[in-house]
Amino acid sequence: MLGLFGLMNAKVLFRRLRIILLPPLYYHVNLLRKHARFVWTDECESAFQTLKNHLVAAPVLSCPDFSKTFTIQCDASDYGIGAALTQEFDDGEKVICYLSQSLSRQQRKFSTTEKECLAVLWAIEKLRPYVEGSHFKVITDHYSLLWLRKLQNPSGRLARWSVRLQQYDFEIIHRKGKEHLVPDALSRAVPVVETVAIIPETPSTDKWYNKLLESIQRHPIRYPKFRIEDQLLYKAVDTKNEYGFPEQQGKWKIVVPKEYGFPEQQGKWKIVVPKDKRIEILHQHHDIPTSGHLGVYKTFHRLATKYYWPKMKSDVASYIRKCQACIKSKPEQRTKAGEMGGHSQISAPWEVISIDLVGPLPRSSKGYNHILVVVDLFSKFSLCFPLRKATASKEMRLLGSEYRITPDQDESNALDHLPQRSTCFNKLYMDVRARLQRAYEKSKHRYDLRHRPVSFYPNQVVWRKNFVLSDASKFYAAKLADKFIGPFLIHRKVSPTTYELKDQNGKVQPGTWNVEHLKPHPHDD
Repeated sequence: MLGLFGLMNAKVLFRRLRIILLPPLYYHVNLLRKHARFVWTDECESAFQTLKNHLVAAPVLSCPDFSKTFTIQCDASDYGIGAALTQEFDDGEKVICYLSQSLSRQQRKFSTTEKECLAVLWAIEKLRPYVEGSHFKVITDHYSLLWLRKLQNPSGRLARWSVRLQQYDFEIIHRKGKEHLVPDALSRAVPVVETVAIIPETPSTDKWYNKLLESIQRHPIRYPKFRIEDQLLYKAVDTKNEYGFPEQQGKWKIVVPKEYGFPEQQGKWKIVVPKDKRIEILHQHHDIPTSGHLGVYKTFHRLATKYYWPKMKSDVASYIRKCQACIKSKPEQRTKAGEMGGHSQISAPWEVISIDLVGPLPRSSKGYNHILVVVDLFSKFSLCFPLRKATASKEMRLLGSEYRITPDQDESNALDHLPQRSTCFNKLYMDVRARLQRAYEKSKHRYDLRHRPVSFYPNQVVWRKNFVLSDASKFYAAKLADKFIGPFLIHRKVSPTTYELKDQNGKVQPGTWNVEHLKPHPHDD
């Protein structure tokens, strides 16, 4: 709200509007006074909404005039950078566009000078279509940036930025911070999720919460870390252990990244949430479109800026693991499932074959658009057959023709050397089988190092990978589709790595599915 006031105070265009609308907010709310009690009346709400409506209504932004000089006003804060592109017209200065962006984790570690320089570089490159090829002005409240174009023997990050800025024709003008309100307000416009009202219409059913509330009301001195205000219970949280950071949570080892650790920027007094309101709070900060279904750490960090309850971190992790939207749309982050399978012992060529279809492909001059690939699993010899139509009957006719008996050359004395010939073939087959087994064991060892063993039991709830293709005629992009669909039930185990599935009504699904394409429902994980 203070950022909005700063933006309203910044432009001459809004002076009359400020005189008419801001007094109810200044004098009834006393927002600018330290430790002032927050009072919000209907008049304040009406004035505040009117301010916002005027800020997004015409004529807030103007069309650029490329015959006039552009001015870029930019600023940086600890969490973001902001800029405004303006021009001087006959009736005063007008804004062409506003820009703002949050800083990344690495950028927040920059020094103040580097952040201000980054704001200048970012603003100029963003506004390049407007300012390239002409002289323009850059206004900043950081006096040290005046030497940006005059660096002697620059090095490191500032040197690289200086080189990138040399292609532009601009001058840097210093403006005091108290007069530099527009970009300052934009750089501090950090998005914040609205606080959910947790005052129940009926008394809470949480025994722990009710007992604690009653004890604090009776003996407030005994509970210095708690206070009751506007029917809400607050707790002073000053250590991350109070949020419930376990070293090991079942199968979940929770390691908190530094940037998503204990939030302290919004004060230590947090609203204590009873059990019957926690699901609503979690839904509001994870499921709604503006929350974006973030992960455990970001969702927890967002919650912990305002709320507290015992073992909050574990509850957040459990809630997100069971979110069906996340299950369907987010890829697996764990090691790939399923160890390498194997075939039964094969003793001779063409005893067991593997077949696969390739296509449909662009149709050839003879009408072929599929390829049937046949591989002998003993000798690894492969054959390819072109097909006009990929049907089971056509495949069987092709495969059957390969097993016909053809007359051989006359060998009338073959029986005289039969024992020697059979011994030679048997020895050769045994040697091939031994070599194949050694190669299989070597490959399996390497494969299993990067995969984890997975098995499912009958009627276990699972999700299977969604295999879809993009369709331009239907404006459908496969990369935007759900990555998993379901849930399904395990029907039966076909092999150590493949299963048959059935839907919730018991109907068996066609085909078999490898464990690599299945993942268990969180309740069964």
